[in-house]
Amino acid sequence: MNEWEDDKSLELRSKSQLWAVGIWQPDRGPKKCSKIEQIESDYNEKLRTPFICIIYQWAMAMAMAMAMELGSVSAAHSSVQRERETMADIGKCFIVTGPPGVGKTTLIMRLYESLKRSNPNLKLQGFYSQEIRRGGERVGFEVVTLDGRRGRLACTMIPSPEARQWPSVGKYKVDVASFESVVLPELKIREDTDLFIIDEVGKMELYSSYFFPAILNILQSNIPVLATVPIPKFGKDVPAVVRLKNHPGATIFTLDQSNRDAMKEQIYSQLVEMLRKPTLYTGLD
Repeated sequence: MNEWEDDKSLELRSKSQLWAVGIWQPDRGPKKCSKIEQIESDYNEKLRTPFICIIYQWAMAMAMAMAMELGSVSAAHSSVQRERETMADIGKCFIVTGPPGVGKTTLIMRLYESLKRSNPNLKLQGFYSQEIRRGGERVGFEVVTLDGRRGRLACTMIPSPEARQWPSVGKYKVDVASFESVVLPELKIREDTDLFIIDEVGKMELYSSYFFPAILNILQSNIPVLATVPIPKFGKDVPAVVRLKNHPGATIFTLDQSNRDAMKEQIYSQLVEMLRKPTLYTGLD
């Protein structure tokens, strides 16, 4: 400020300068104008931008988390629904168990013969196991299909040098290749099959890596299964047998010397209830 300027001239000069930049309006005095608002807006925007970005990122993260959670709930619900639908369609599995020599295979074959007699049109697939004896001594086991094909399951002798590499169960060597060649074709699902008969699901048979998956495939097809499983002499059931017993469609029948006849009638009546039944036979021989 020059020394000769008084307060009045200073006020007038200040007003004119303010008016020139749009801050002073002669008729209404000082007032914020568009330029100041723009300056403040730009400044405030610079202050707000990082905060807005943080809020935006947080909101997006929360939205994504909620979407994922809803998706997980929806997927879980769909999974449960699919499992319920599968359970509704799952096949029945009649499991006969009991100690060695109690008559599991005999029971299975009696049931097979009675079902065929009661309705010759029934389509039955599967196999049963029986001992191989020489001179009154058991020397092995063989599997026999319901239509009469046979194959070695296990033996005590070594029929070839390759047999030394076969897996062992006790004193028996298991011929996995022979077993698979006979049994696996019998476990293929056909549209007209009414019942699968599987005797048995044991340690020897389970050395085949294809055997138990074939059984699970049958159970998922809604075709009923009649199977036998052993009672272990020591320890627990093998995992595949445990899984079969825990199958949602499984009914377990424990056979002993005192209940064999009653068990035959009970299983037969339940099978008849499920299968086609024109003019069914009324009893077991």
